Amino acid sequence: MLYAWGVAAAGWGILLALLAGTLPPSFSLVAIFTILAVAAEWLMVPLPRGGFQSAGLVVASAALLTIGPVYTALVMAIGVIVGNGLLHRRPYLNAVFNSGQYILSVLLAGAVFHAISPVNPVLRAPLFTGRVDVMFWVAFLAGMFSYIIASSLFVSGMVARRGAAPFLAVFRANIAWELLNNLAFATLGLMLALIYVRSLPVGAVILTVPLMLVGYILMLYTTREQSHRQLQIVERIGRAAMTLNLAALYETLYQEIGRAMSADAFYVAIYDSEAARLNFEFLVDSGQRFPRQPYDHGRAMGEILKRREAVLINRTPEEMNQPDVFERVGREEKRSASLMFVPVVKGEQTIGLISVQSYTFYAYSERDLRLLEAIAGQVATAIENTRLFEASRRNIERLTTLQRLSAAFAGTLDMETLVRAVVDGARQALGVDRCAVFVRAPQGGVAAVYAEGFPAEFGAMMRRAAPAPGSPLPLDFSKPQIIDDLQNHPDLRALQEQLFQGEFRVLAEMLAPVRTLAFLPLQYRGEQIGSIAFFHDRVRPYTQDDLLLARAIASQAATAVNNATLFAQAQRRAAEVDLLNRLMSTLTGTLNLEELFRRIVGEVATSFGYSHVGIYRRQGDYLLLQAQVGYTRVLDRVHITKGVMGRVARTGKSILVSDVTQEREYISADQAIRSEAAVPIASDDAVIGVLNIEAGAERQLTQGDLTLLETLARQLSI
Repeated sequence: MLYAWGVAAAGWGILLALLAGTLPPSFSLVAIFTILAVAAEWLMVPLPRGGFQSAGLVVASAALLTIGPVYTALVMAIGVIVGNGLLHRRPYLNAVFNSGQYILSVLLAGAVFHAISPVNPVLRAPLFTGRVDVMFWVAFLAGMFSYIIASSLFVSGMVARRGAAPFLAVFRANIAWELLNNLAFATLGLMLALIYVRSLPVGAVILTVPLMLVGYILMLYTTREQSHRQLQIVERIGRAAMTLNLAALYETLYQEIGRAMSADAFYVAIYDSEAARLNFEFLVDSGQRFPRQPYDHGRAMGEILKRREAVLINRTPEEMNQPDVFERVGREEKRSASLMFVPVVKGEQTIGLISVQSYTFYAYSERDLRLLEAIAGQVATAIENTRLFEASRRNIERLTTLQRLSAAFAGTLDMETLVRAVVDGARQALGVDRCAVFVRAPQGGVAAVYAEGFPAEFGAMMRRAAPAPGSPLPLDFSKPQIIDDLQNHPDLRALQEQLFQGEFRVLAEMLAPVRTLAFLPLQYRGEQIGSIAFFHDRVRPYTQDDLLLARAIASQAATAVNNATLFAQAQRRAAEVDLLNRLMSTLTGTLNLEELFRRIVGEVATSFGYSHVGIYRRQGDYLLLQAQVGYTRVLDRVHITKGVMGRVARTGKSILVSDVTQEREYISADQAIRSEAAVPIASDDAVIGVLNIEAGAERQLTQGDLTLLETLARQLSI
């Protein structure tokens, strides 16, 4: 901005000083040249590396010969302000700068001419004095060369300051075109001026036709080169788009756009229709790359997306002091003076937004906006193709994962192996770090937990904490639930505090690394048989595709879990039959009751993996221990008014205690015990004993265990 005002101030300051001592030429002649200057400056073409080329030198060279350098500078300054600035609605700073550089270039051309030609050394007078000789031609060509070079230097400095390219690169790219065009136009103006002053016959006007054609052909060629350069940019971006690599595409966009225009700040934002916000996938500010970040777009950005129209904003210095309607991103301490926003659309779909911004005033024109619109079209196609490719790839991965899981499930009926197969498949497809399968108990609650990636005691802790009356976990396992950030979930903060302070502190420590949690029900033929949980150690939001894949995995796992459960039940029934057969053999093979009871508790513990087994015989108001397995503290005598076994002896009814810590009558014989099952041994409707089993945290006793004990007790009563 200071550069533009400096050039303008220098030009107008010198011109006004010279006008004070210069006799004005004919008003009609000045008016004609002014009209011609406006028309010439209105007809212009862009140069390959920034700036514009006009036919103004036709008017300038003729005016130099007839009205002199001072009034030629005035005429051309007015022409560029009106023809280039007002009629094209260019930013006023551009018009002011161009008027200043025109004045300085014209005055320099006049000074060079007078320095070489000894005929008329006065700067304020017309260059033509009536003689056309060798020195006149040398002075004229030297003056035109100085004009072209000075003008190109001024314009290159302006373009370079706007950041399109280094100064020398801009100058070298433009000077060749300007020399060819302007020398042709200057010679054309010279011929017309010499015909006007009658130094050449009127018939010589025929000589101006080739010059005019050459000049405009060169201008058209310049336009073609500029268009070709833009097409090259679009073509290179198109090649990058074919790779279906969006990261490489965004980098190519930034590099190519930076070659064509100033790009102090550049970003590509993708619109998330579900969240109604933009995500900055690629953001560079002042050469610094910023990480991907979401952006809750404000009203101004929302209007651009809604209208789906490109927007060019060139702020004035006054507007820079007003509140910014666009929320700043990147380097928030800096504010852009020139901005372009182009929506990326495909059909009726709004994909996102591309923005190029500059800290320089009036850095962009409508031509830059049209180029960015063409690039946005390429980007829209590339993003759409990449999305389709990614969707196809995800579908293939999903099908491959499900196929592998199906094969793994078909090859095993072991729950531990099954869970490991689920984790392996889910880790590849969803990035799962841990997994747990919860098998539902027939009477409600959780019968078993199989986990991968957690300590061994995790399953037992979860069985106690899983949803049931009095459970601390406020989760509904019957519905899919995705908790994106477990540690910052507002509804689970109180739960976390409760877990860490209560008896489930160990469970809370196990879950501490988990950030994202996905719960899905296991449904088999319309009945829920359990749930599956996927745990992630980082925040990992689930997309709709992810949820579909997770449900597909859960569906396959449900069938495998059901088969494994049926197989386990069949094995258990076979073990029960085998135990009953051995029990009958024991009963008929020995008359020693002590040996009989010892063998019975041993067989029960060995066959079903019970850690604590005891048989008590009732004698009066006491239960007397006959044999036991697993106890460190032995209860030899238990009064029938005390404990769970005493209640069984009194009532003759079986009892299952899922959590002994919640049972007031429980008598502790081992600190590790968490559940108990006791059944009466009856004869002629009288309780003659009690069969009791207990289990620690590693195993939860269920109704199935109670049923088994009742069967054994009936055999023992015989």
